[in-house]
Amino acid sequence: MDSENKGLKKEDFERINKDFNRYSNNMSKANIDTINNKIKTYKKDIKRLEKEIEALNKYKEAAKFQKSVHEKNGDKTEADLVQMSIDAFNSEIESKITSKNDLEDQIEDLQNKINRNKARVDKCIEELSKDSEFKKHVDAAMKKRLIRRSEKTLKENATLKNLQELIKLQPECEQNISEMKTMQLEMDDSNEKIEKLEEEIAKLDPITDTSTISAKQTEITNEKNKIDVNRKKYNTNKTEVKKAAKKHKVEIDEEILKRFIKDTTFKRDKSGTLQVSKTISNKIKVNEKTIKNDEIALSKLEGREIHTSLERGFDEDGNELPLDESHLEINSGKRLPAVRNKDTKWFQFIKRFKNWREERKNQRSLPKTEDRSDYEERAEVSASDKFKNSYKYDVVKEFAERREKEILNEAKQTIKKQKEEGR
Repeated sequence: MDSENKGLKKEDFERINKDFNRYSNNMSKANIDTINNKIKTYKKDIKRLEKEIEALNKYKEAAKFQKSVHEKNGDKTEADLVQMSIDAFNSEIESKITSKNDLEDQIEDLQNKINRNKARVDKCIEELSKDSEFKKHVDAAMKKRLIRRSEKTLKENATLKNLQELIKLQPECEQNISEMKTMQLEMDDSNEKIEKLEEEIAKLDPITDTSTISAKQTEITNEKNKIDVNRKKYNTNKTEVKKAAKKHKVEIDEEILKRFIKDTTFKRDKSGTLQVSKTISNKIKVNEKTIKNDEIALSKLEGREIHTSLERGFDEDGNELPLDESHLEINSGKRLPAVRNKDTKWFQFIKRFKNWREERKNQRSLPKTEDRSDYEERAEVSASDKFKNSYKYDVVKEFAERREKEILNEAKQTIKKQKEEGR
């Protein structure tokens, strides 16, 4: 595998630990979360104490009024007894105020601890940003993620373009997809109702609320029956789309189609009718913007050009290939043929990356041996685990997230500038 795709190695972790250990107090992300949860709990306790103090003050004022009445009537004994109650209220109020103040002090201490760590994170990120070698590692990892996202988006657009073509060849497919979306929405609605009903049942008493529970369970059964009916209708329409695709020899990725129907908000006309073709077109445009943005971001990360192609390719005999056989290409400026085969740089890269990831997974589970290479691999994994369990891991993660946001924003600004210039 190319060195740029190897990711962080043992020496990287050692360098980071050595150079930036002074900015970390070894507080893990889990500890930060624990502190935040404590703060939330303490704030709830403070609100409870405030309500209790308010109630005690009301009782105290009522007791003071009773004491004044007894004093006016010359009943010193009763007045003294009420005073004892007032003293008890004062004592309890004072105790609760002390508890409230203690909680507020603890919250302040915990918040200061978080703030100190945030300052360390910011300082560490400032130092990391000056480290060009470290930035290369982060950029390489970001590049892989953006490549995976671009490949997924390209594949989705290939299927959507084929779907457009299929609807032109067999218009009734548009209605099939519309009905699939309708069934999906109804199934989602039923699942939400079932979840809500189950939560309501959980709050009821199984002994005293038997009739209410029974009624809600009947509602759940009805909703489940609706889901079964809608799922059958959904699958019937899906089968029709698959038949049409097979008939016209149009490649449709079933998983991508399923995800598109479930996750996409479909356009509707004024009457509320789903506009399938318009939704597909809009989704393709959104995807193309994402691809373009990622292209520019990748070029900024690696100083290389990235080329994408959704045009139809041709095999050696000149036969047209399906759209889903186009792919993402990365090189130094030379465009490769859009033919999908195992010799392309893209597939070689993916193969090497998967092999590398599988090797690391296997090496983690290997028994101990005296072989030096195994020892070094274990040392690398150990350094990696130690690093990930430390607060510095969150620092690097934060750095990477800020870096990605910065790069993607730069890409958007580049696109905006190109539009303004009419390019």
